[in-house]
Amino acid sequence: MKHSPAKRITFLLNSEGHLPAGGKRVVYEYASRLAARGWDVAVVHPVDVSASLTVKKKIVAILRFFKWKVTKSFLPTKWFWVSPSVRMILAPFLSHHFVPTSDYIIACPIQAALWLNRYPRRKGRKLYFIQGFEDWEMSPDIVMATWKFPMKKIVVALWLQDIAAAAGETACYVPNGLDNKAFAVTIPYGARFPRSVLFVHHSLALKGVSFMLDALVELKRMFPDLAAHCFAPYPRPSSLPDFITFTSNPSQPGLRDLYNKSAVFVAPSLSEGWGLPPCEAMLCGCAVIATDIGGHREFVEDGRNAVLCKPGSAESIVEKVELLFRNPAMASCIAEHAPISLQKFNWETSVQIFEKAILEDEPSEKPA
Repeated sequence: MKHSPAKRITFLLNSEGHLPAGGKRVVYEYASRLAARGWDVAVVHPVDVSASLTVKKKIVAILRFFKWKVTKSFLPTKWFWVSPSVRMILAPFLSHHFVPTSDYIIACPIQAALWLNRYPRRKGRKLYFIQGFEDWEMSPDIVMATWKFPMKKIVVALWLQDIAAAAGETACYVPNGLDNKAFAVTIPYGARFPRSVLFVHHSLALKGVSFMLDALVELKRMFPDLAAHCFAPYPRPSSLPDFITFTSNPSQPGLRDLYNKSAVFVAPSLSEGWGLPPCEAMLCGCAVIATDIGGHREFVEDGRNAVLCKPGSAESIVEKVELLFRNPAMASCIAEHAPISLQKFNWETSVQIFEKAILEDEPSEKPA
């Protein structure tokens, strides 16, 4: 069922979109798919999302705004396709003066929620799209305060819905869709080097990279022929051990190739709303090892389509990698089942649930 183009929806992000990011990718996916369903969609990219702006910050933001406006460098052109029907808007900051009046306005990360909460009601009905418990951005108290804002909440994971319920808030659960066309098996598991390991490098401590690096040093000692690879949307970090191969800002086809050349993928995060990279790796037929956290429990069946390890433990990563290396039949079975198990997560279904969540009225009372 398509809706009239008069149905206007605006997504508020927290920065420009030129670098790959899982949360932005999900927003762009919904934006494009809602546009295809007849919505008038806009995505706003602020230059500066600071809660309070000094005169100096305002001047810097405005200067960058004009530069990025001319160069179009704020767009995700190099890493993700967005429908031409979606209006990609650059704003110096998230003041409501720079945001189009819409039927619905959706704050995506926490900074956008802080701005949206101050908007006049005439700008549109307010919604909060929660993709993680963002205590790496702000204190847990501030995070929970934003969850109390008078906005309809949509969450990507059941563990986030549970947090909302414990706080007396209602949140609609809409699982992420996955792209099983962009990410698929092109090299059978048996044709891959069996002692190859891939992971994502990240500067945030909560991504658990330090534990991953400690584990790889030990694994290299145990398995001298270990082939370790990682990728990130930035240049090779100087602290990365020489034996680890690094790919900077791979294209989507390049990323699919990296997954398909790897036997094992490790997701060492201490916290995730929903772990997209391990899902991509599973779709590409890797044997995935992921930390036992809510954002991985959404799709991992331990020992069946992936293996769980302890968060914050290099020793546990070593143990699970060694388990797969020394049990190739087990690793192959897990890798074979992984893409099949994720077919239930598809964008066609998710966008229908997302659209329904937007359009449904708020409950008149909070649950007791």
